[in-house]
Amino acid sequence: MRGREVSGFLAEISSFAAVDLLVAPEDREREMERNTFWIPIPCDEDGHADDTGIDAEDVRAALTEMAAVLRQRFASARSLLTGYAWCDEQAGQLRMSMCSAAPDALPFGGPYRPDTDPTAVSAAIAAVSHPGLISWC
Repeated sequence: MRGREVSGFLAEISSFAAVDLLVAPEDREREMERNTFWIPIPCDEDGHADDTGIDAEDVRAALTEMAAVLRQRFASARSLLTGYAWCDEQAGQLRMSMCSAAPDALPFGGPYRPDTDPTAVSAAIAAVSHPGLISWC
C-alpha cells in the first residue's frame, strides 16, 4: 500500500506537465487560481509520513522531469513563464504552479528563494513526518 501511495504521488507530480495551464499575463490572479495545484504528501493511516518511503531523490527527479516537459511544451510561448514548486508543511502538501512572471516576481506574500534546482523542495517533502500537523508550544 505505501509503495502505491508514493508511486501515485510521484505520478501526480509528473502529470502536472499535462494539465491545461492558463497563460494570461494580463490576468495573473486568474492564472494563479487556475494553475496552482497541490498534492497531499503520502502518509499512513495514523498521519505519519516518515514510514511511507518517500525518497527525496525520487521527488527531485519527478520535479526535474516535469519541469523539462513544461519547458518543451511552452518553448514557443510569447510570455515569460515561470514554473515553481514548494513544500507547504502546514498543509502537508507539495504545491506547484506556473505564471507569467519572472522568478523574482512570483505571487507570494512573504519571502521566498528562487532556485532552479528542486533539491531543497524535495528534501523538505521527504522531511515532513506528519503532513498537515504543525507542533505548537
